[in-house]
Amino acid sequence: MKKTLLSLLFCSASTLAMTQSIDEIINAQEVERIEKTLSADDMQGRKVYTPGLEKAADFIAAEFKNIGLKTLNGLTTYRQEFLMLQPKLISVAATLDGQVLDPKNVIVVTTEAEFSITQASGYELAFIPPGENIFEVAYNLVSARKNYLVRVDTSYTKRFGALNNFKRNLMQNSKTVVFILSPTAPTNYAITAKHDISNAKKLANVTAMIPGKKKPNEIVIFSGHYDHLGIGKAVKSDSIYNGANDDAAGTTAVIM
Repeated sequence: MKKTLLSLLFCSASTLAMTQSIDEIINAQEVERIEKTLSADDMQGRKVYTPGLEKAADFIAAEFKNIGLKTLNGLTTYRQEFLMLQPKLISVAATLDGQVLDPKNVIVVTTEAEFSITQASGYELAFIPPGENIFEVAYNLVSARKNYLVRVDTSYTKRFGALNNFKRNLMQNSKTVVFILSPTAPTNYAITAKHDISNAKKLANVTAMIPGKKKPNEIVIFSGHYDHLGIGKAVKSDSIYNGANDDAAGTTAVIM
């Protein structure tokens, strides 16, 4: 299952001197309290962009505060907020070596409202040849945070359009990946695209830190995602996907 970028972060720069034994700190009663709270029906399955997720974030932040953890440097709360964009295509056009490419054979994965490149723009060229896992290769390219012009072999014609799914949730960044369905690699090209990016949505990591005493510049990060699937198709009259194991359990482990 594909996870969102939402995550719970906890930073520790040194081993903390504990006055309590580890068995007193990590105990079944506290584990049960935290995990049952996060996976309770009133969390509504903790789907992104829902009140249930906000409630879970508030609970985690309250736990961090009760523990006495510090906020990350530069933050005044335990929330590390960021925007997720879902660009909606307005128009796209591409000319390859003087030939106009069908717009359906061009996909521009970008967070820019106005986009335009030519062969002089310095984009790195890539190719997805026949026989590959097109979505795995495309994912790696999009995740690389580089500017790419990616030629996709025409053997993927039926699956090419599904690459638009990479625009469903994007973090703001200055890099763009352009996929073109073409039998040959272009020498000269001009590609433009316009997107509506006005529907940005806010999410947040919940973060906390124990500063190191001897090595304050060294950081160890423990993380787990606290979102889940929300409310969906009912199974035995229960439509809430509580997510106890995915990943209230992991979030509980980090808090403990």
